[in-house]
Amino acid sequence: MMLLRKLLKNRGLGMNLLASLCLLALFIYTWDLDMGELGRRLLAILLALVILVAAAACIGWCLYRFRRRTQQDIYPADDTPGHERGISTDRKQKDD
Repeated sequence: MMLLRKLLKNRGLGMNLLASLCLLALFIYTWDLDMGELGRRLLAILLALVILVAAAACIGWCLYRFRRRTQQDIYPADDTPGHERGISTDRKQKDD
């Protein structure tokens, strides 16, 4: 009972979990779905979710590499923005 109170304290997470459990119980009760079939379907959904997250991470990494490469082509190491106008971005230079 204490766990239920703790989950319901944060209503978003607790209510979502409770609603999901009720939905799964409804599937079992109304459609005579056995626990093995329910487990296989939940495992398939979890596998699809892992594949989707992995694909999104891979695409994000590829975009990061592409953007970093194009920025290096635009701004080579010695030719930073502002360098051509005489504006120094190096803070180590001091007046002697």
